[in-house]
Amino acid sequence: MSLLGRRAPLVSAAAGLAWRLGGLIWVATVLLAMTAGVLTPAGAWLLKSAVDELTRPAPSLIAVAALAAATVMLQGLSLGLGSLSTLTAAAAQRRMSVAVASDLYRAVNSISGLTRFDDPDFQDSLRLAEESAERVPAALTDMLATVLQGGTVVVSFAGLLISIWPPMLALVALACLPNLAVQVSLARHSARTSEANASRFRQWLLLRGLLTDPRSVPEIRLLGSGDFFRGRLVSALRDARTAEYEVRRRIAWAQGGLTVLGAAVTAIGAIVIAMRAARHQLSVGDLVLFLAAVSGIQAALLSTLNQAMMVGSGLRLLRHYVSVVAGNAGVVPGPSLGAAGTVSIPVPPLRDGIELRDVWFRYRDSDWVLRGVTATIGFGQAVGLVGANGAGKSTMIRLLCRMYDPDRGAILWDGIDLREFDPADLRRRLAITFQDFGTYDLTAAENIGIGDLPSLADRPKIVAAAQRVGLDRVLRDLPGGYDTVLTTLFLGADGSRGVTLSGGQQQRIALARTLMRTDADLVILDEPSAGLDVDAEHQIHRQLQQFRRGRTSLLVSHRLSAVRDADLILVLHEGRISEQGTHDDLMITGGRYARLFTLQAAAYQDTRIGAEPTVLTEELERKW
Repeated sequence: MSLLGRRAPLVSAAAGLAWRLGGLIWVATVLLAMTAGVLTPAGAWLLKSAVDELTRPAPSLIAVAALAAATVMLQGLSLGLGSLSTLTAAAAQRRMSVAVASDLYRAVNSISGLTRFDDPDFQDSLRLAEESAERVPAALTDMLATVLQGGTVVVSFAGLLISIWPPMLALVALACLPNLAVQVSLARHSARTSEANASRFRQWLLLRGLLTDPRSVPEIRLLGSGDFFRGRLVSALRDARTAEYEVRRRIAWAQGGLTVLGAAVTAIGAIVIAMRAARHQLSVGDLVLFLAAVSGIQAALLSTLNQAMMVGSGLRLLRHYVSVVAGNAGVVPGPSLGAAGTVSIPVPPLRDGIELRDVWFRYRDSDWVLRGVTATIGFGQAVGLVGANGAGKSTMIRLLCRMYDPDRGAILWDGIDLREFDPADLRRRLAITFQDFGTYDLTAAENIGIGDLPSLADRPKIVAAAQRVGLDRVLRDLPGGYDTVLTTLFLGADGSRGVTLSGGQQQRIALARTLMRTDADLVILDEPSAGLDVDAEHQIHRQLQQFRRGRTSLLVSHRLSAVRDADLILVLHEGRISEQGTHDDLMITGGRYARLFTLQAAAYQDTRIGAEPTVLTEELERKW
């Protein structure tokens, strides 16, 4: 397939994007460019006429004055149209930039799972997609305007050149052919460099944020690692800028050499025309017009080729935008079901429970995290999930939320495979607090309210959620109350400064956000009290027990006292459910759970006041 054939879909996509987003502004830009293209040859012809009039034996003062004034007026009009064209192009670019970002991140938000976000190639494509989608429609508009303007200039000047010395037109065209070949090669090299630089610039942006983020700066200062990260930042930026410089160096050398070639061709023609003018075969005005025509044609052709290079480079990158916007919008189906999930069915209210049936899962290029997990979370049950770090607890939660799909096995909701549901529909029936929760640069009310977006303006419901986690008084005492922005990096809508909550208070914000979903079928709490003090933890667990009562819930915690009252406790070990039962059952069994629980309990015994480790503790220590 030819290069044009391969690029045709991208050209069509870019043109459609430019037309949809630019509209009449785009048309105005093109019309202004064409008008400017007509004025340039007209100005050159007026200049020729003025020179011819001046070189006559008895020049007409009125004609000379009129021609001089008209020449200056045309130049002024051309400059004015150029400024107006720049303004319309900027207006079109403004609309394109906003609309492109909206379309692109609408597509990003439609990606239901995390698989693609885990892929560094996708992260690079995302950055290139935004860059190209902003650049290419504007570049196409500029190129079309340049082509039409240049075409008008070339056609107008070509007629003048033919009337003066026809061979010159062929020489000018011949001088531009090497430029065309060079620009095609440079366009490809420029696009490859941009793709290679994507990860470097992404690393630079991440490191720049790391060195300025108040959440990371304290540790960096404490460890003295600022220069270490600065070195990595500088290295990434240096490599990226060096690659860009190499491209620009090649372009500069190529364009410089081709400019010299064009000057040599012009010199040949200028010598011929000057000699003919010296013999009085042509007028002095013809020489002036010839020089203006050659310069105008070369400038128009070279400008068109330069725009073509920019468009060619941009089109190669535009495929990233097309890929993201038109790409797979859902999670990748598990291999056991193939195309399952392509037609979604409504998620029914949970009535029987959730079953994990021989679930296997591993992240990209890693070992198995889950190795045949089989368990049941019965309707209305409070289930505790415990296990060591790396056992797979967080992965189980992500699978329940359909952030990923199992590689083998299935997760059933009232007997229906989760892959049959639309992920967004499923998640509306879940209330979740993640271990790595977020506090957003929003007001306190918004930070809680986004837990249930339809209730974002329901202040009584937001206050009730804050009261449940013991945060109401704290938020009311903030400078702006619930309308205080929870960040010091941005000002509020009224210009007020925000605040930063403590870690425990931020965790309560996340819990209040979860409690906004009062109609959730499944409540999942992943280490909900890890950052809380003893009093706060006790109060929070009492409130969470009330909230979970009558609901199906899954509680993940390393503090085994938090799951002691659960209806069922699942012990996850090395990717498998090694034990399950009530607290009493598991303690009688004397397995892993009993050992861990007893060790935690023993840590609170104080031998200074006569307490001794229990016999069970000693027996378990010997056993393990």
